[in-house]
Amino acid sequence: MNKYTQLPNGAEVISIDYSSGTVLAQNIGAVQPYVTWKFYHGDLSTTSYGHYFSDLEPAKIDFAERINN
Repeated sequence: MNKYTQLPNGAEVISIDYSSGTVLAQNIGAVQPYVTWKFYHGDLSTTSYGHYFSDLEPAKIDFAERINN
């Protein structure tokens, strides 16, 4: 279970990894609604360097890769 369910930018949190500063989220209504972002110093308002996806499964794979790199 995530501590946060929504990011400051309004995206819904799917998963967060604080050790790598990576979040997987969904922007409801967006053309590519699934996204992985990096964030800095534990501050979820600093999301940047987004990778955007139309489907959840590729986004989950990218999330895992970003955590491990």
